Amino acid sequence: MKLFTKSEERGNMSKPIIRRYFSDDIFNVIRDDFAFLVKKIIESGFEYDLQLRDNYFNMYYKGNSLGKVSYNKTAGNYNITIHHKFLNERIIDRFKPERKKDYFEFRLPSKQLHPLFSSQNLSSMGQKVKEIAFQEETTFEQMLMTDNCSVE
Repeated sequence: MKLFTKSEERGNMSKPIIRRYFSDDIFNVIRDDFAFLVKKIIESGFEYDLQLRDNYFNMYYKGNSLGKVSYNKTAGNYNITIHHKFLNERIIDRFKPERKKDYFEFRLPSKQLHPLFSSQNLSSMGQKVKEIAFQEETTFEQMLMTDNCSVE
């Protein structure tokens, strides 16, 4: 039996539907638990951003992915995945996330969200994103200049 995406069922084989929403029950929990973070995003002038996915959201700093946040309804906590390059030792020591290759996974109850996403920690993570993004941009610019030099 062949399974179809919603767009295939409608006859549009080239564009599958992208699902970017939370189920109602999860939305209500996340809305309440992350109201403080939405306020911080607005106050930052949208340097930080949240992008909805399929029952999770990604957090960005100046367009660079900072982490993934999902709600585990069964456990009643949040799974937060952040690349190790964006975390300082103080955050790691305080929250004791599990290291999985290049990422740290936090499993936190709602009462620990505000401390993890405090202004101080967001600033630290944002600074690390800037340093890494700047290094990658510089490398790309150097490669671009090298590739476009004419050799006589």
